[in-house]
Amino acid sequence: FMFGPNIMVAPVTTEGMTSRSVYLPAGSWIDLWGGQSVKGPVTTNWPAPMTQIPAFYRDNSIPPLGPSVQSSQFDDGSQRGVRVYCSTNASYTLYDDDGASNGYRSNQFATTSISAAVVSNSVAVNISAAAGSYVGQPTQRVWQVELYCTNAVSSVVADSVPLSSITSAELLAAAGPGYYLDGADRLLRVALPAASITQP
Repeated sequence: FMFGPNIMVAPVTTEGMTSRSVYLPAGSWIDLWGGQSVKGPVTTNWPAPMTQIPAFYRDNSIPPLGPSVQSSQFDDGSQRGVRVYCSTNASYTLYDDDGASNGYRSNQFATTSISAAVVSNSVAVNISAAAGSYVGQPTQRVWQVELYCTNAVSSVVADSVPLSSITSAELLAAAGPGYYLDGADRLLRVALPAASITQP
């Protein structure tokens, strides 16, 4: 089934099965678990071990990543993340509100536009200033950006400032601004410095 417009999920529903037939529509799709690229339309028999539900991201999409919370009412909005799959260009609009009230019905919410584009041998990701407001909206935010990457990385720059290379995802999460090239997952993980939500 499709989870939103850009994620294909193919759960196993038969006990004991360790693979399943998956149909992927036209376009390029990237396996969630190993980062393998698959060209659709195609029907393929995909591995499905107990610990991994087959799932695929559509190329040129920017799915959001959120903090692990029991309910949206416990999310203070100070941390946000996106995963970027971009062979040409991609865009996404992030929506935020207080997560608890009906304030959104009276336009108490904010949106943030995010775009990515391939420029020569690099990918440029732009996170705009938040538009709109709501009760409890944070004034600053820390962004985590995960970029699907199958090439070597020479540098990562945020707002004209080079970021430091970190040696593991765990150290990146603990240390703050920097980047880590996760070869196993084919992801460039980037932790950006905290910045005002009004700063593009």
